[in-house]
Amino acid sequence: KNVVGAPPLPVPPVRREHIQRTLAVVVDDLSLSVESLYYVKRSLHTFVDEALASGDLVALVRTGGSLDGLQPFTTDRRVLHAAIDNLKWNTFSRNGVESFEAVNQFVKIGDGSHGPQAGPGTSIVTADFTTLNAFRGQVTAAGAIGSLHLLIEGARNMPGRKAVLLLTEGFVLL
Repeated sequence: KNVVGAPPLPVPPVRREHIQRTLAVVVDDLSLSVESLYYVKRSLHTFVDEALASGDLVALVRTGGSLDGLQPFTTDRRVLHAAIDNLKWNTFSRNGVESFEAVNQFVKIGDGSHGPQAGPGTSIVTADFTTLNAFRGQVTAAGAIGSLHLLIEGARNMPGRKAVLLLTEGFVLL
């Protein structure tokens, strides 16, 4: 019996033959902006509360994480909620605060005829990060695909029907 104020009793282990579905929820934190992460977390809490059945074995995996990004498969909703709460914005994400890329204006400053700071023949052009951003996008996309590959290979011997749910802002493969 559960005493008021005491921590909830642990969920008893589910036998392998009672597992109906094995679900891997993959959060592509290499693509999510801060803004999108808020909505992903909110949606995942709703998913855990409303869409999971008692025979579902679920893991939450981050694409940009080290071993701390691996949450073992579980049927315990409390563990899943805690894993969702622990999701943080990845500083290596392709996206920043907002989900849309910043508008870069490449301005030529000073052509030698305007302003006291620019001497004759002096001009400054702000850097164009298009090539660097494209490369970074390819590298982080490869990380996401690699995580999915490892997860699918590892789920081969798991019980029940298998599904992977990928939450991402997308990526480009060239």
